Amino acid sequence: MDATPHIIESALFLLVAFLLGCVVGYLARRIAASRAPALVPAADPVAAAEQPARSSESAVSADSVSPTPKGKAPRAGRKASVPGSSQRARKTVATSSGPADDLKKIRGIGPRLEANLQERGITHYDQIAKLTKKATSELDAELNLRGRIEREQWVEQAKALMKAGK
Repeated sequence: MDATPHIIESALFLLVAFLLGCVVGYLARRIAASRAPALVPAADPVAAAEQPARSSESAVSADSVSPTPKGKAPRAGRKASVPGSSQRARKTVATSSGPADDLKKIRGIGPRLEANLQERGITHYDQIAKLTKKATSELDAELNLRGRIEREQWVEQAKALMKAGK
């Protein structure tokens, strides 16, 4: 029996199987990436115990992160705070009055991220629209967004939503 007539069919079969594996792997990775924030632990229990209760006027701050002593690396799950950043952040993101805006209208903000922003006192479009580059980077680091705020242009979107709302 001659094996050469089946070489082309076998090669095509392997090629189709390879391409199908690539597509399935790509889709699995996309699904895993979209669910990745849900898999990250919410908070460090030690940091939560040390953190003072937040008032209704809380804003983006580094107060929730305790500084590490000199010469020691921060423990897993904690970030080193920037001295004085909490005061600047509070001035940048002042609490607004009135009913909270639907922050999910900003592309890139889902229900979980909206809840995290509300915990930090960000409930209105104008608060996001007034974020400075420094406050944006501080908020981005605090929420572990890896540059999403600038990449998805939250400030510009918030300004557009403010104009559309008036």
